[in-house]
Amino acid sequence: MVDTYSRIIFVHADNVGSLQFAEVRQALRGKAEMCMGKKTIMRRVVAAKAKTHPELAQILPLLRGNVGLVFTNEDLTEVRDILRANKKEAPAKAGAIAPSDVIVPAGP
Repeated sequence: MVDTYSRIIFVHADNVGSLQFAEVRQALRGKAEMCMGKKTIMRRVVAAKAKTHPELAQILPLLRGNVGLVFTNEDLTEVRDILRANKKEAPAKAGAIAPSDVIVPAGP
């Protein structure tokens, strides 16, 4: 993909279900390709590609947590807007950290 596309967008993908990924991929069809995978495998692939494309070495430290790469030749703003339009709130799961403060009023 690095040889085909000139631009990369990082996406944070915690608590994203397979149906949502399918919807995002469908919305990006023809404009961009999304690559998701295990962090260690993605780091290994990027490190291997960095041998022929030295500019990729800069993104290795950014591959932390559950991230994906969106490859495109289109305007980054247009692709970002498509990604933002497909952003949804996820239901709470045990052990997850809330993205905002939750205040429970005192009961009787």
